[in-house]
Amino acid sequence: MKASDNIDFAVGFTNPKKIGDKVAQGEPLLIMHYNDESKFAEAEKIAKESYIIGDKSVSKISRLVTVRIV
Repeated sequence: MKASDNIDFAVGFTNPKKIGDKVAQGEPLLIMHYNDESKFAEAEKIAKESYIIGDKSVSKISRLVTVRIV
């Protein structure tokens, strides 16, 4: 939640689909790894809101990294 928190390396996302990839119905966009059930719902909501699926091809990829925490 904040830069000083310890990093839990067991938690994260495996992203089998990249921006612009074709996706078939039922195919996973990403795989979520978690070990705290109480935080899963929030992480799932954020992940679902991060995708836009449409039939148009991607012409411009926006910047993926917006803030760098040092």
